[in-house]
Amino acid sequence: MTKRKQMRRLAWIMTAALAAISLAGCGKEENPSQTSAAGGNNGGSSISVSEAPYPATFEPSGSKADIYTANMETFQREFIEYFKESGQADRVAGYDEPVSVTMVRPYSSGLQAIIDSLQSQYGESYEENRFTDIMKRLLNVDIYYNWVTGQSEYAQKLRFDMAANELPDIFFVTSQNDLAELAEADLIWDLDSMVEQYASDDLKMILDSQQYAVQKGMIDGRLYGLPSTMSATDNVRYLYIREDWMENLGLEYPKTLDELAEIIEAFATRDPDGNGVDDTYGLSGLSDYTYCFGAIFQGFGSNPKQIYEVEKGQNVYGGTTEGTKKALAYLADLYQKGYIQADFATQSAAQEREVIAQGKVGIVMGNHAIPTYMINTLHEIDPSVSWRAIVAPTETGEQNRILLSSSINGFIVVNKEFEHPEIAIKMANIVVSALYNSSVGDWWYYDQNASYSLSPFNVFMPAFSNLDTYLELQKAFEADDPSALSAKGQSYWKIMHGDNETSKWAYNSMFGPGEGTSMSVLNTYYQAGDYYWVTFNGQYNDQMNATYSSIGSAMNQIFISIITGQVDLETGWSQWMDTFTKLKGYEILDYVNQWCEENNSYN
Repeated sequence: MTKRKQMRRLAWIMTAALAAISLAGCGKEENPSQTSAAGGNNGGSSISVSEAPYPATFEPSGSKADIYTANMETFQREFIEYFKESGQADRVAGYDEPVSVTMVRPYSSGLQAIIDSLQSQYGESYEENRFTDIMKRLLNVDIYYNWVTGQSEYAQKLRFDMAANELPDIFFVTSQNDLAELAEADLIWDLDSMVEQYASDDLKMILDSQQYAVQKGMIDGRLYGLPSTMSATDNVRYLYIREDWMENLGLEYPKTLDELAEIIEAFATRDPDGNGVDDTYGLSGLSDYTYCFGAIFQGFGSNPKQIYEVEKGQNVYGGTTEGTKKALAYLADLYQKGYIQADFATQSAAQEREVIAQGKVGIVMGNHAIPTYMINTLHEIDPSVSWRAIVAPTETGEQNRILLSSSINGFIVVNKEFEHPEIAIKMANIVVSALYNSSVGDWWYYDQNASYSLSPFNVFMPAFSNLDTYLELQKAFEADDPSALSAKGQSYWKIMHGDNETSKWAYNSMFGPGEGTSMSVLNTYYQAGDYYWVTFNGQYNDQMNATYSSIGSAMNQIFISIITGQVDLETGWSQWMDTFTKLKGYEILDYVNQWCEENNSYN
């Protein structure tokens, strides 16, 4: 063990009070799948998936108990058929004697109303629900939650369990540094061989697509944390523009940033709504300038809050690039001319939505879901208003690349004392199969738009999940047949053919047929190969833990001051670069570049 690891392990023992934990009998086993992972201990031998399902222990109740029963039986049948016919039955074999699995889980208080609804319809709760039920029926695994707590208390409460030597069998870790400490203290299983032996083809496909997320779960080249992944495209920034204003003023859609500036000026000065009052803006926004103006930064090839590769082996902090400086000058000029809402930097998202709902704003930027939460209210008020998503204009008019980064909720880990670590992978197979191999997948994932939150592992999404769903839907639209859709596509198809007109409009604005949707823009980048990845996916070192967040805070404060004219560009930029240096930004980049070299992590 290196001196660095010795110090980190000592710090872990001291800070988490793990000195009381006895590690006797917890020595590493290089291939656990050949011992207890084969199912030979504490629960009996594995049996074929063809002999499932096992007797259920959860009894549905409520107004839709019959729907619960029908959907459960459908999934069981399809699951068994799929794994038998695809030759993967051994990867999801159950146990001839029940196996108890202890877990813990966080919950979001914002979802409590939805959980209450699921309780009244099906009798479900966080602790007993469709996911715990299906694990019993297919694996003969009984899940017991030692505790359930709020998201904000979860990490601390888990630390108490660590200190008391009361770790559950399978649990969720949200901190990458905590994952490293657990692995180096030899408290959790190395999952590499188990993924190789037990992961389904679909789970392996997801992990292959999420190589950089998998990196985050690796310690010294071995996988200790199975990443719970979201779509890596969730943070791509889009530009939505008022089509009706473009038509009213006879404007052409912009290819260059200069042309975009002319449109922003026209929207602010030429009465695009025709009401005879000087009351419109080209742009509104929030204090998170990289979100609300993200497509402009992208147009300059800038990603201010990210560390990313500009040449093989050379990473930069996006806030220090020449493209970022140009974007600040561009925005400061628009603001000084009054084309950007004056108080954008202090308003909340709700206040921005209100300004948009009043019909005062011509361009809105953000992620692909803008139509569902930012411009939908205006559509409710005035359905004649139309919006169009466009590829971000650039300096030259040539298309820039978009930066993608792995998006994870956390890591599934397995207590080293648990004798059936392979169960974690088998459970993950079931969660993934509900996404891809079920005709009722939307019920598993998107019932009440939140049933996925009942899953003990949350979700596993491939890197291009949003785009995959869009392409699935285009085929379904062409054939007028949704039968081949996966769970997300099933859910979106139902919304786009449902009774809620605003929801239909919003989802068509993202995933519908034709041009001008956010996903059609994403597909343009994808088909051209104009995307690249954040390559640093390692743990923060001591310097990053000490100053990285301060770097971001200082940058935000200075950049807002530059955009709003409180300080001129050159003075503010000089102040920012001095701050970046003083906070050891370049030392952090040295560490990042070294990590990427050691881990062969390049685009």
